Amino acid sequence: MALDTLIEVAGRAIAQFVLERIIVGVFYWPGWFVLRIITLGHYPPSQTTPHNREFVALFAVAISLAAITIYYWMIGQ
Repeated sequence: MALDTLIEVAGRAIAQFVLERIIVGVFYWPGWFVLRIITLGHYPPSQTTPHNREFVALFAVAISLAAITIYYWMIGQ
């Protein structure tokens, strides 16, 4: 029983590390750029102001997935 809980906690810690380091590291700046354009410069704020970096990165991931889906959908037509 205790080993299952320990493995679950370790798995969550690894998943959070992957989300924070890889996804935010790769997708933060494209997400920042697109959100700045869409919100006319209101969000996200500068790096020194606290804000949700994961949201900005995951917004870029969602935009990328939508673009890939639309691209392959258009090829199939």
